[in-house]
Amino acid sequence: ALLSGTLQTFQRFACDETTLNLSCPENTTLDILLARYGRPGTKTAQPAQPDLCPPLGHHTPHNRKADCYYDDNNYKTLQTIISACHHKTQCNIQVSPEIFSTQDICPNTRKYIEVAYKCRPETFINKIVCQDSLLDLKCDRNSRLAIYNVLFGRSLGGSIMCPQNPGIPE
Repeated sequence: ALLSGTLQTFQRFACDETTLNLSCPENTTLDILLARYGRPGTKTAQPAQPDLCPPLGHHTPHNRKADCYYDDNNYKTLQTIISACHHKTQCNIQVSPEIFSTQDICPNTRKYIEVAYKCRPETFINKIVCQDSLLDLKCDRNSRLAIYNVLFGRSLGGSIMCPQNPGIPE
């Protein structure tokens, strides 16, 4: 059960003036993959599906052609969720425009946050191998090997573990 739970991507959403609840099973923690806030517009005024977050008393009905999506604030939204929830077993965040944006571009429209995450094991083995080297992966009998994440190259802000090839700038 732990293995299948760590490989699955969970997706949750919560409307303005509600609470976003994220949780993982025992012995796993939240690993946030994506977070975005707003309400994207559509090409037509006709809804393709029922309204995800219907207006409350003080909100006006959503103009389906209006784009209330915070493209510029997606990084801020992601960082807010990571700061509050990353590597925790569970996390609850109140959803409102003030938390995820500096300016509410659609002040009378009810928006929502969407978050995708995985539940990663609390403890796992991390291996780093440099280019043109081999990585030997083994596990004990009656154990399973699950590759959780792979990165080829260098991550921004990550530590430099492998020497740079001569003549190639950092």
